[in-house]
Amino acid sequence: MLGTSVGYNRFEQVNNTKNITQHYNFTNFFPTAGIRFTLKGNKRININYRGSAAAPSLQQLQPVPDNSNPLSIYTGNPNLKQSFTHNFSGGFNWSKPLSDNSIWSYFNYSTTNNAFTEYTTRDTIGRLFYKTINTNGNYYINLNLDYNFSVGKGKNKVGLGINPYIQLNKTNEFVDSILNTNYSNTYSVRLNVNKYKEDKFEFYFGPSISYTQSKSNINNTSNTNLWSMSGWADMTIYIKKKTQISANGNFNFRQKDPRYTKNNNYTTLNASVKQYLYKKEVSVKLGVYDIFNQNRGYSSDFSSYKFTESYFNTLKRYWLLTLSWEFNHQKQKAAPASVTK
Repeated sequence: MLGTSVGYNRFEQVNNTKNITQHYNFTNFFPTAGIRFTLKGNKRININYRGSAAAPSLQQLQPVPDNSNPLSIYTGNPNLKQSFTHNFSGGFNWSKPLSDNSIWSYFNYSTTNNAFTEYTTRDTIGRLFYKTINTNGNYYINLNLDYNFSVGKGKNKVGLGINPYIQLNKTNEFVDSILNTNYSNTYSVRLNVNKYKEDKFEFYFGPSISYTQSKSNINNTSNTNLWSMSGWADMTIYIKKKTQISANGNFNFRQKDPRYTKNNNYTTLNASVKQYLYKKEVSVKLGVYDIFNQNRGYSSDFSSYKFTESYFNTLKRYWLLTLSWEFNHQKQKAAPASVTK
């Protein structure tokens, strides 16, 4: 598969003060290519390429200082070039439904020529001046593999899975006119365990462990190397086809960091009982959520010159009584019998 599309940007800037008119013209190409192989045994391989050009905005181009904030002044750069991103992706897939075996893999690599980035400087009284410039060397890599299989037979059959994941990211910027390179890498692996018996029970468990690296060459105080572990579990027991007892939860544990003094580890547990009152249509459910009362909103972020953590309100322990009527079970009318004369 081959293809392309073309876009055109034309900007006109009129400076009434200096009586100058400036024109900016950009032709943007978007080429695509792809190939797919179908092999024996439900195996497939696909490789794709996508290119995309991006023109700078008029604000990024016009060489007029923006004085709306006297302590942070932005000026456009009329010498900006359009950026172009190359993106390569693909994967290998294989499945064997009768044995519950499957492989799903994916890769993605992208790099940008003449990427837009900010160039900042400061004067003697601390005012920040910044503009947009072009830079090279940015890239993003993503590798993902999901392998599922089963062990045992009959009543002893258990489903298993493993999912390794790698993400690598590099960006360049200029802080106080100094080139700063940021590296942000994540390595993780997730395991899956599941067991199912029709009209009896369902069980799922998925723990994962991750390692995160963040590095900046001009500010070591924001560098980080952290381990974290998270996971979820879900179980449902069926009693005489009319009663369901369910429990599910998740946990999140993070390596301690002296910059973050609070304990942000938590475990949540929910439980419920569901009773069908009329066939599979009308049911009543009583649930208790966040039994340990530990649910919390939290996020952290690392950049070249700062590290931040944010907290936000979430709904904690509560109970809920629900009456449901599922009226989408429509009976299908029997097809009329054919008559032959």
